[in-house]
Amino acid sequence: MPPKEVWIGGITQRVDTDTSALPPPPAHTNPSPMAIGALRQVAVDMAPWLAGATQLSQGCCLYGSTPDGLPVLGAVQRCLGAYLATGHGRHGVLTALSGGRALAELILLGGPGKSGIDLNPFTPLRF
Repeated sequence: MPPKEVWIGGITQRVDTDTSALPPPPAHTNPSPMAIGALRQVAVDMAPWLAGATQLSQGCCLYGSTPDGLPVLGAVQRCLGAYLATGHGRHGVLTALSGGRALAELILLGGPGKSGIDLNPFTPLRF
C-alpha cells in the first residue's frame, strides 16, 4: 500500500550573489511552476501510483553556497577561537557530519585526526 503522504524535492536555482537580487524570505516565495512540473514528472516516472496524487503544499528555501561550490570550513584569521562551517548549499544535510567532525578535530587537535579530512581546500582564506 502506498504511503499517504510523500515529500518530493530537489530543484536548485542559482541567484546572483548581490544580496539585493535575493527573493523575499522563503515564507513569501513560491517555487516556479516549471520546477514543480518537473518534480511531479520525475516523481510519477519513479512511482507511477503518484500520477493521481493531490498536491498538499509546496515551498522553497534558500541555501547559502560559495562561488566555487565548496563549503567554508576553518578558522577565522583575525578572530581567535572563531571558526566557520558554512556555504554547504543544498548538500549541507549530506556533508554536515564529516565537516563537523573535521572542524572538531581542527579545534581540538589542531588538524586532521582519525578522519584524515584535509580542510585546506575549504579554507576561508580562499576568498
